[in-house]
Amino acid sequence: MHRSSHVREDRFLSDSSRGKALLMRSLLVAITLVQVSSAVLAQTRPSTTALTCAQAQGFVAIRTSLLMNTGPSTYDTSVSGPIGCSGGNVAEPSWVRTRDHLECALYTCRGRQRPG
Repeated sequence: MHRSSHVREDRFLSDSSRGKALLMRSLLVAITLVQVSSAVLAQTRPSTTALTCAQAQGFVAIRTSLLMNTGPSTYDTSVSGPIGCSGGNVAEPSWVRTRDHLECALYTCRGRQRPG
């Protein structure tokens, strides 16, 4: 019988080598996904209506501050928390529509209200 030339190398690896190979593949996939998502964000301003709530929150967490479209002709800068605000502004909850939620919690910088 003729043996197939497409024998997988994994059969010849030890368990620890297989584990290392799997880890390396997983890391390669993760790095590729980060690079692709970074390239997309660099090219266009993301739209909250095209993202899931978790994606929108994740992009903001990675960037600290991010300008995003919130509708066809509206946009806002979302921040990951107080560190994203400057000039005496404070981070306040902001509710935006996403692909999967009508109200997704993000933060945006607003001026401090002075006591009246």
